[in-house]
Amino acid sequence: MKKIQSNIFKFLLYNLLIVFFSARFFLKFFNIYFLILFILIINVFLYFLLFRDINPILRYFNWKVIIVLLTIGNFFIYPLVDARKFQPGKGSAGDDALILSANTLKTTGKLYDVMVGEDTPTSPGPGWVILNSPFVLLNLYFLFTVFYVFIVCITLSYTFNKTTADLFLLLCSTSMVFWELIFNGHDIFPLSAMLFVCSILIFRYMTKSNNIILIAAIALLTGVISTSRIIFIFFPFLLSLFLWKFNKKNSVLLFFIATVVNVSLHLYYYSVNTVYQPLHLFNKALTNIDFPLIISGLTGFFIMLFFQYKNLTENFQSWNKSIFTSFLIIFFPISVGDLIKNNFNFQSWEGANYIIPVIPFFFLYIILELNKFLFKNDNPENLIEGNLIQ
Repeated sequence: MKKIQSNIFKFLLYNLLIVFFSARFFLKFFNIYFLILFILIINVFLYFLLFRDINPILRYFNWKVIIVLLTIGNFFIYPLVDARKFQPGKGSAGDDALILSANTLKTTGKLYDVMVGEDTPTSPGPGWVILNSPFVLLNLYFLFTVFYVFIVCITLSYTFNKTTADLFLLLCSTSMVFWELIFNGHDIFPLSAMLFVCSILIFRYMTKSNNIILIAAIALLTGVISTSRIIFIFFPFLLSLFLWKFNKKNSVLLFFIATVVNVSLHLYYYSVNTVYQPLHLFNKALTNIDFPLIISGLTGFFIMLFFQYKNLTENFQSWNKSIFTSFLIIFFPISVGDLIKNNFNFQSWEGANYIIPVIPFFFLYIILELNKFLFKNDNPENLIEGNLIQ
């Protein structure tokens, strides 16, 4: 009975986070009938995933093959999708912010002395722009989003096993927001992927390791990735808080190194630019959500953090679920708030992208929950190093 109740909860949550947010794609490019068909197909898939046997589908699914197909497909599709932005009311300029900022490295190096448009400031932060500048400067941008899908899959395959990576990518394929972002070159999936990878690396290597070089490298990476958006300045604090329960010394090192890297990069580029464009996201949040709601949300967030920390146990599922819950409380209201402010116009619902940082943690939560019931074992060594899916 407990398993059935848990699976019903995941069934409903999947429909909320994946199916609901996928509505934008169908209402933007097709019509309500395609959306209804999509809902039926996804819910049949969920039935087999949660209540029956998913292995017959997974048997024919290989993440390495999918990565190759995505690379080939994006080589042809990305230029076509990118060209749509020159047609009035069509296409996406989601890739332009990163591309324009990275291109300034060939001239002024300021990153933010260019704008996507008169009313469209740049959102990507400095460390993230510099890290991904080779894709722009070497004219290999069609590889950008696929590369980070590969990074996630190789991390899951190495940390858990191949089948975990297969199932993760299969779940990603059920989100139409995922497909939109892969082919239009938007950086929000890549940055979400790296936040996810950082969380795995921190749990795997920083809960017990005393290798100072490895610890410093992971903390440095976390600091750079957390600059991807100005709002992710909280990310080092969040991970350090949860790490404190496992390893206080490494928690302090993570917070100090990652925060210094984050703040230093932001401060330097703030000082050399007349207008520091990444800050516009704070104004956007205030526009989408009324200030009293923001205060209420922050209060709820810190109350939730207290209980998450109190209930955190020494296994990866508890770690992953804590971060998933934290992200959900932050990004779901912002995303839905954007839809409300947009008068429920799904076709122009940019906020559907904002749920993406939640999704990798959500999918791994589902995968690990399935294994929890399969193996009746919550041992952290098994969850991290064991053969999770047979």
